[in-house]
Amino acid sequence: MPQSARDIKRIRVVVHADARKEKVIHDVKGVLLIYTKEPARDNRANERICLLVARIYQVARSDVRIIAGHRAERKTLAISVKKKIL
Repeated sequence: MPQSARDIKRIRVVVHADARKEKVIHDVKGVLLIYTKEPARDNRANERICLLVARIYQVARSDVRIIAGHRAERKTLAISVKKKIL
């Protein structure tokens, strides 16, 4: 019977807060460019980008966290994804 374990994936993102439209662009270097309408105040933009990344990778919001760049435009996120073990 297969068990599941967690695997951590790290991604780099560049955030543009206070954008007119929300969009996510995959860069050729593997970086996600995220434009969000949320302002960069009171952690609102950070929460929104974590939610957007969770939707893209089809994981729960609690599985996405910022590990570097909390107050910077460039951030590193960790995503906990399920990995099946046979």
